[in-house]
Amino acid sequence: MSDDDFDEEPRKKKKRKPLLSGKQATVILALLLIFLAGAAFQHYYIEPVIGEGLSAKLSDCLVQSQVLDERFVSCSDESRACEFQLEQCLSGSPMGG
Repeated sequence: MSDDDFDEEPRKKKKRKPLLSGKQATVILALLLIFLAGAAFQHYYIEPVIGEGLSAKLSDCLVQSQVLDERFVSCSDESRACEFQLEQCLSGSPMGG
């Protein structure tokens, strides 16, 4: 053995620091709880109120769409009838053919 082996002091182990300090963990936990409370409030109180309004609007839109579809069909039929009458008039005239 050499003298160098005895001269070296044993290495001191570095103290590991925790990932988060107590204060940081408390703040993160508080933010998480606030976020969860907000999500629960939105899900149970806000969404049902908005959902009721949206379902009423949706039913109104569906009724309006159905009425407009019926009007479109009747307009298309009348337009075809007018075109048919116009063709009949033109074919009966001397210039029509």
